Amino acid sequence: MGVQIPHFHNTHLNRIWWALSSDSFLSLSDSVIYFQDAEHKAEVLQLLKLADENPELVNAHFDSLGQMPMGRYFEQLLIFILERDQRYDLLAHNVQIIEDKITRGELDLILYDRKNEEHLHWEVALKFYLQVGETGDHHNFLGPSKRDFLGRKMKKLWQNQMPLSRHPQIREKYGSLKSGLFLKGQLFYPFKENIIPPDQANSAALSFEYLSIKDFKNQAWPEEAIFKILKKPDWIGPKDLTLESELFNAKEILEQLHQEMERIDRPQLVAQFKEQDARYLEQERYFVTTENWPLPNQEAKL
Repeated sequence: MGVQIPHFHNTHLNRIWWALSSDSFLSLSDSVIYFQDAEHKAEVLQLLKLADENPELVNAHFDSLGQMPMGRYFEQLLIFILERDQRYDLLAHNVQIIEDKITRGELDLILYDRKNEEHLHWEVALKFYLQVGETGDHHNFLGPSKRDFLGRKMKKLWQNQMPLSRHPQIREKYGSLKSGLFLKGQLFYPFKENIIPPDQANSAALSFEYLSIKDFKNQAWPEEAIFKILKKPDWIGPKDLTLESELFNAKEILEQLHQEMERIDRPQLVAQFKEQDARYLEQERYFVTTENWPLPNQEAKL
């Protein structure tokens, strides 16, 4: 396992690069692969390097958008690069279909692929799931909040979201669109157990583990191991830190986990870091759960 090392000083640009370059955890016939070829990837890398020379402008752009859910912010990361990438023309985003004053649906992105001369519709999804069953059925991959699971999400995408490109309102304005799914995120499997990947899993995608707070406590972490609880949107891509004061040893992070789980019955995403070249780079990440999660009302135990 492991995570990719960031390329940029600016956090937003790190997340953009991860969004574009990381593998989707599912291999689907309608999966969007952003980079069209090696030359395109190099061009985008150069675009982001140039943006990284003026990080305050990048921060100002995203600050101007205000607070938003992580999924909507993830869309904005993609919009940021699409508006600058010469291979694509971003025609519209968050296009609503309204009938009789009722919103029937919304298309995430409509764009034109200049190289292939195609009009495209992309649905964008960022998801994190923990494997809780004994088969690869998508219903056995549960989100940390327990309100979402992979089976429900894929059904909604395929049956509701993707077909929106064929709606008469859309066809009249944009013509025929080729729909694709820009699906990114990460899958987490039970700690030190055999991995049971989901149906249609992408074997190239990185995988991660989750463990209970009791197992975290009993794990023989190295004395030099340092951690941080990641809050959204720091789930997007590997975290890169400069301040050691933001990091904690295993005992300290265990106390923080206990406090968080007393506040909310939800797994916490913990990253493990290593110092390198005066920075602290994420080496691994785990979801840490309450005992017997996902059963309800289970208290964290130390």
